Amino acid sequence: MGQLNRYMDNSDAIQIVTTVNANSVPGHNTNYVLASIDGSIVTTKDKNHMSGYFSMPYKDERDIDQDGDVNETFAAASAYYEYTGRYEVLARKYIARETVNNWTRDGLKTGVGAPFRYKLWNYNNLLTNVSSYEILDVLPHLNDFSTAASATSGQLEPRQSKFSNTLTGPIHITTPNAHKFMIEYSTDEITGPVDQSSNTLSFSETVADYAQVTAIRVRLKDGQTFNKGELLEVEVPMKAPEMADLGDRAWNNFSIATNTNQPTPTNLVWNEMYIPSSPLKIVKKSVEGALLADAVFTVTRMDNPEVTYELTTNKNGVVEQILPLGTYKVVEKTAPTGYLLDTTEHQVEIVEDETTTLELANVPLISVTVNKVWDDDDNRDAKRPNTIQVHLLANGAEKQTITLSNAENWTHTFMDLPAYENGQKIAYTVTEDAVADYETTINGYTITNRHIPEVKSITINKIWNDNNDQDGKRPNTIHVHLFANGVERETATLTNEDNWTHTFEYLPVYENGQEISYTVMEDAVEGYETTIDGYTITNVHTPEVKSITVNKVWNDHDNQDGQRPNTIQVHLLANGTEKQTVVLSNEENWMYTFTNLPVYENGQEINYTVTEDAVAGYESVVDGYTITNRHTPKIKSITVNKVWDDNNNQDGKRPESITVHLLANGEVIRTQNITKEMNWMYIFENVPEYENGQKIEYTVKEDVVSEYESSVDGYTITNKYIPKTKSMTVNKIWNDNNDQDGKRPDKITVHLFANGIEKQQVFVTEANARTYTFENLPVYENGQEINYTVTEDAVEGYETVVNDTTIMNIHKPSFIDVPVNKVWEDDHDRDGKRPESVTLHLLANGEQVDSVTVTKDSQWQHVFKDVPEFKDGKRIVYTVSEDAVEGYTANVSGTTVTNTRSVNRINIPVTKQWVDNDNQDGKRPEKITVHLLANGEVVRTQDITREMNWMYVFANVLEYENGQKIEYTIKEDAVPFYEITINGFDLTNTLKEEPKKPTPIPNKETPEITTTTSTISKETTTSTIPDKPTLPKTGSREYNMTIIGLGILIIGFGVVCDRKKRLYVK
Repeated sequence: MGQLNRYMDNSDAIQIVTTVNANSVPGHNTNYVLASIDGSIVTTKDKNHMSGYFSMPYKDERDIDQDGDVNETFAAASAYYEYTGRYEVLARKYIARETVNNWTRDGLKTGVGAPFRYKLWNYNNLLTNVSSYEILDVLPHLNDFSTAASATSGQLEPRQSKFSNTLTGPIHITTPNAHKFMIEYSTDEITGPVDQSSNTLSFSETVADYAQVTAIRVRLKDGQTFNKGELLEVEVPMKAPEMADLGDRAWNNFSIATNTNQPTPTNLVWNEMYIPSSPLKIVKKSVEGALLADAVFTVTRMDNPEVTYELTTNKNGVVEQILPLGTYKVVEKTAPTGYLLDTTEHQVEIVEDETTTLELANVPLISVTVNKVWDDDDNRDAKRPNTIQVHLLANGAEKQTITLSNAENWTHTFMDLPAYENGQKIAYTVTEDAVADYETTINGYTITNRHIPEVKSITINKIWNDNNDQDGKRPNTIHVHLFANGVERETATLTNEDNWTHTFEYLPVYENGQEISYTVMEDAVEGYETTIDGYTITNVHTPEVKSITVNKVWNDHDNQDGQRPNTIQVHLLANGTEKQTVVLSNEENWMYTFTNLPVYENGQEINYTVTEDAVAGYESVVDGYTITNRHTPKIKSITVNKVWDDNNNQDGKRPESITVHLLANGEVIRTQNITKEMNWMYIFENVPEYENGQKIEYTVKEDVVSEYESSVDGYTITNKYIPKTKSMTVNKIWNDNNDQDGKRPDKITVHLFANGIEKQQVFVTEANARTYTFENLPVYENGQEINYTVTEDAVEGYETVVNDTTIMNIHKPSFIDVPVNKVWEDDHDRDGKRPESVTLHLLANGEQVDSVTVTKDSQWQHVFKDVPEFKDGKRIVYTVSEDAVEGYTANVSGTTVTNTRSVNRINIPVTKQWVDNDNQDGKRPEKITVHLLANGEVVRTQDITREMNWMYVFANVLEYENGQKIEYTIKEDAVPFYEITINGFDLTNTLKEEPKKPTPIPNKETPEITTTTSTISKETTTSTIPDKPTLPKTGSREYNMTIIGLGILIIGFGVVCDRKKRLYVK
């Protein structure tokens, strides 16, 4: 594809002349012409500009306008021609990636260690069959050469590869004629040019290690022919090196030889080293969907943790980074302000030609402020505590607890709380520990504690002790004063109408946390003596009095039943009205004297009588001031029960009968045998309830029952017999190399069976040390010893073996073989520094576990056999290290250790002197050809010209070979008319006597191939073939085939305007 700039008026014509070279593809070839207007290529959507010749759609698969759209179609014009090619065997070299058939004859970029393919394309375009055909391909290596001479220089041209590519497997013939050809490989070391015409490499059809192959050869088998019009395609699987400078290229072609013709080379293809990479895109959002800026992520390469990137999201919540292909760990380092840090580790795989997107969400952080309100009249009662405990709950589960006090003004803010959990908004609530004497209410995050200050009422009572104002001295009113802590607070007036009483209400109990002391006083009352007892004020006036003595007599068999009360209430009545009540008791000998009884009331003598409150269980008789009480003694029944605690007589130890004794106050008064037929119960009837005025204490006891322990609770006798029990310990043993493979479960389920019947099920875990003891197991059942066994639920991946009470689970751990390799990058020990052996160490997860010494005899390889595949349930990563090798730099990749040594190189300057009187006779040539020989073998050839000042430096040549210093010499191709002398690296050419001129030989010209001309019409172009074509030499020598008229005559293609147009030709 090319671009031709041609600016046209309304109509114009363009003629394009194209040249076909030897690498052109035979067959039908189409040329397309596109047009642009003001810099934009006309597409098929632009109907106004599609007319005439520009009516063919052309799909932009190569993205000509570089807008990233390879699916758009342009308006195009086209012409085609048929190319038959030269009458020779055509050969082309192609290269493509491993899995995509995008074959190209140019080159492509390959990643470090990346696989790719070569294709060797061969087509017999002769008019005859070929009976001898050979392909030779020397794989790329440092400073390599083509394997056939160039048609222009006649020399093996340097390919100038900067690194070597490696064959990864057998080559394949993909065309149906594979049976005709033999595939061979060479592993010979190649140190200089290889000429197919004089090839000395050794080949074989099989090879032990394809990575050691340096050249491949495909030959036509004896008796087979490569027929005219037949195609041969060979695919070669390759791999780029693990180490090379980025941007360096390796070049490759192959050469072919047919019959007796000289070999010819094909086109060159290249692969260039680069690091394949793709973008990682991280999108940070909140769980509510908002895009978040300033989230900082750490991105770490899994196979090399030292490679770390720190990425920060932009205002759109996005960050993108181009990363080399591989596996990375992404961890959030800093969350956006106001959001919870997400510590989850995310593993991502960066793959070629694909954007890896990671969408992550953060939970917003909120704060909750809790406030405490006290409703207690400014702590009047001093009930308020110094601190309270407040709990923060998330969805009902306690998360934090804090202490509030007056120092923080009874408030606290819970900070940085996640707003969501599992995608649901968290409901935060608060509670507090109960506060004594306070009622708590919670409204949102405000906690109110209410305490109503304690109040009380004080009732003032006035007592007139004047025999009901017998003498008429009592006043109509009195004034009473209430004092709080000695300070007068209120005053009240008492009268007969309010029954000489008054209540002071709603009086606070405390002041400043201290209880208030209330007292009362009264204004003096003339003729009365005042006394104050608490809140009772008594005024005393003494009239005439007398005394009356009351006596109590008991008729109750000296209180046998103990029914006699300790006290009785006796009432004194004056003229039938109760005046006094007294309590009589044994301490006063059941006697009391009423004293200071007024003799008169309203001038009349008072009639005094006595009564008593009814006494339960007694009949009362009053005679004057003597009260007699009569009572009949009580009897009762006592029921004795026998309880057997022996697991329903499990061991058959229970007797047929027992003997029980009834004791009154500790003395046996009755005895009785009790049996099973009596339902182990008996009633002792008609026993007195009291004796000597005291209630009799009845108890029971029984004769000893063999092997039983007896206990008495009231009148219930319990006989306990403890059946024999035992403990049974189950032990768990794991035979799995300490759970190497991580198969061991967190718990197992063990079942206990008694005589084959399951009794218990338990879980055995690491927490109980993989053991469990069944306690208190009965030894017997129905007199027979119980047989206990255990089983276990099946454990996946384990074989279970039960031996009595020991359960063993067996799992055979997994073992693998780990091969290690030693690779020498020292140009086949050119300097002789390679040691006889090296020591390699096998590391498991970075820890050395084994070592081995490898030598040339072991092919610098070793296999560590039967090493564990897992440890603690995780796959072990095995790597190798080696003891340092002097003069070498080691590089470890997995289990391969590569030792590299730079080879010493020198420069050799060559000078040319001419002894010809400054070319007086004009015999001096335009150039000379000089060969550099190493130990007598030509290793380089160079043309030296006048423009080079007849000097040249063979640069960067090896100084040693096989540990020996190389002896370099030079020689020069013969120069007509000159004699050559060599002194070291100095050449002198001396003009000799002029020789006679030879008779010229007529030049034989190669027949020309001509073509006819064509315009943009539907006419096609075909090549003209001579009547008797000669058989040309095969190869890649270019020749020109001029096609006149393939350029398109464009006349007024439908755009009538003065804008500039540009043509693109593909």
